[in-house]
Amino acid sequence: MDGLGSVSLKFKQPLLQTYTRKGSARQHVIRFKILTGTIADQDAPKIRLFVSTLKGMAFDWYSTLLEDSIQNWTILETRFLTHFKGKDHPVTMAQLCSLKQGENELTYDFIHKWKAMAYKCSDVLPQASLVDICRNNRRARIRSMIIGNKSKNLGELLEASMEAKTLIKDLNSQKSSKKEQTAISTSKPKKNEVLNVQTKSAPQPPKKAENKGAGKRPELSDAFKERVEKKYPFDEDVEEIFGALLANGKLTLPDPKRPGEVGKTNDPRYCPYHQMVSHPLN
Repeated sequence: MDGLGSVSLKFKQPLLQTYTRKGSARQHVIRFKILTGTIADQDAPKIRLFVSTLKGMAFDWYSTLLEDSIQNWTILETRFLTHFKGKDHPVTMAQLCSLKQGENELTYDFIHKWKAMAYKCSDVLPQASLVDICRNNRRARIRSMIIGNKSKNLGELLEASMEAKTLIKDLNSQKSSKKEQTAISTSKPKKNEVLNVQTKSAPQPPKKAENKGAGKRPELSDAFKERVEKKYPFDEDVEEIFGALLANGKLTLPDPKRPGEVGKTNDPRYCPYHQMVSHPLN
């Protein structure tokens, strides 16, 4: 392990974090490689710098290695990860995809927790895939507002999420203000208010029995009824959210599939997102 050379005089040593056997050994190696990228092809200085990051029980392990048993960086990295891998507890892709934001969990806390788990994932994914998974694991209302966001990494996704949260807060304030104004206006007595007197109506002759089977529409299945009648927490604000995102440049519309129907906003089935007559926005 001695006589491995010295760090080049032109190399400026970065501030390296230490490892004491607590935490993730895999993350420690990845962080070390990033900070020492300028000497990636120089085994000797890399080994010396890496050994300098080992403290406590981690350095005790290194000191027990046989002399000259570490001939290159690959050997040291392999032996280090093999010895300390029990401390890592790798995360599976299924676990990463199932980590959802809690109802009362803060946006900042959730994304940082999710990011920490992603670093431990046994599958290496590109940033674009990580952003898509994290976006889909957000609460329904925030997810609906950032679905068209083009974030390139988790940092940009966090920024977009915080903006969406601020926008939701503003929309809620506007709705509360409108409700208060409506409550005040309805509580005032109207002048010359006429009392409605209910009178008994004359008994109506019994209706003839109708043929219930004639013209009766087939009953909908329970599953379909549930989907149709289900109320989502953001249903009432879809048009406001859509307009706000579009105005702020946070949403990009797809190319219209039916150019001839673009702008037919008077049609109740017009969709402003797809820009064609097909279905309403919500």
